[in-house]
Amino acid sequence: MRTTEKPRLSKDSDHIEVPGHIGTWYVIDTTNIDGKDYFLLEHEEYGDESSNVIINALSELIIDGVWNGFSDLEDHFDSIDILPSATKHPLPEPPSEEHSYPLPDPVVSIADRNSYGYLNDEMLPLSQERAAELFDQDLTVYMLFEDDTEAMAFDREDIDNHSGLFGIEKNDWTALQDYEELKGDGKLSPEILEQLFLESPKDAFAIYQLKRGEEYRDYQFEGLKYLQNAGLEVEHENYDFIYTASLSIMNDDKINTLNKLYEQFNINHPTGFTGHSLSVSDIIVLKIDNVVSSHYVDSFGFQELPQFLESATLVPDNYQTGDRIDTPRGSFSLTSMTKEQMAAAGYGFHHSSDDDKYHIMGNGTRAFAIRNEDNPLRTVEISTEQNFNKIDGVLNNQPSVAELEATVKSGGTISLLDLANAVQAEKQDKRASVVEQLKSKPFQEKEKSKKAPTVGAEMER
Repeated sequence: MRTTEKPRLSKDSDHIEVPGHIGTWYVIDTTNIDGKDYFLLEHEEYGDESSNVIINALSELIIDGVWNGFSDLEDHFDSIDILPSATKHPLPEPPSEEHSYPLPDPVVSIADRNSYGYLNDEMLPLSQERAAELFDQDLTVYMLFEDDTEAMAFDREDIDNHSGLFGIEKNDWTALQDYEELKGDGKLSPEILEQLFLESPKDAFAIYQLKRGEEYRDYQFEGLKYLQNAGLEVEHENYDFIYTASLSIMNDDKINTLNKLYEQFNINHPTGFTGHSLSVSDIIVLKIDNVVSSHYVDSFGFQELPQFLESATLVPDNYQTGDRIDTPRGSFSLTSMTKEQMAAAGYGFHHSSDDDKYHIMGNGTRAFAIRNEDNPLRTVEISTEQNFNKIDGVLNNQPSVAELEATVKSGGTISLLDLANAVQAEKQDKRASVVEQLKSKPFQEKEKSKKAPTVGAEMER
């Protein structure tokens, strides 16, 4: 028997059968997203009294229950976080809770949060233990209450004293997922990875190996005593940050831990490790209970090097942005250092700019400007931008991944959340063209006549 092919759909197609729906439909609007055609259909019998559906060029149902035209298609893509080009098959229906990413805490579900009395879908639920863990990673955590309100946790005591549920904003959590994805792809610089290793609250280790080149030949594979006799020193600047991972070896002293790592990185290299087998002159850095120790792989055993990761003294001159801030008391160079870093470098508060956006800090002979991170106007700006300014949720002053990497390479420090948000922003930028196509698509007037539904007819829902 000869199979009859379905006629190709066009903007004038009608009498279309839709899987899972009664009756026939006709096209009232079309759009093309990422090279694929989508058709907005209206029921030929029930017309405006029924919701629309959207199908693709193969007459396969994409979404039903459509009341807002192709705006609903945009929401559909947002809810599953998949671009049309990312799949060769019809787009799946959104999951029941419309989360296409792992929730931050497997112990607490959305249903648990709702039954508790908190219903804001922009907040993902956390248990107390998970809330404390994320708070220690400098993420913003909220205490949730049964009357559908929340309050930000400012310190660990807030978390310890709250007996109900906790939450993290969906945007912060998805930003962190995007960051973890990028980190796993090996796309972050060694400088960024080193800082994240040092700032992580989790037990971890890192491996350093000598840089390649003729100038490092005298150091290569030599024991510590040989270097000392030759008047050479083991310095951080001569090493590359090669690899880091969580430390899963538990209940061991340092020597046993170092021996097990040495064995692993000689006979069973983990995925992502690009260095040579662990050898003399390499360095293993352990981070256990937030205490960092550096260990030189020597000819026999390991030698601890307390000075290897000692931080260089912070000097405001090295962190100048190139901008100047004018106040009634003078003009001051802007530095990217924080208030805490300036205080550690011996600078105290002197005065603020008229708009309170900047603090001027001095040491008695010199003074520099820093941004006032506690400025209440900045909070208003963030809130305004998030609510009114952009589709992608990126703050006007949000630094890019490249800018954050430049900060770290110049010796500065960055926030994990800033990095996570920058990664998410770059991912969303790639989706912007698809979203713009949907938002700019004018809704066409329905040209065909409608038939009023008959009394007692089964309605499409």
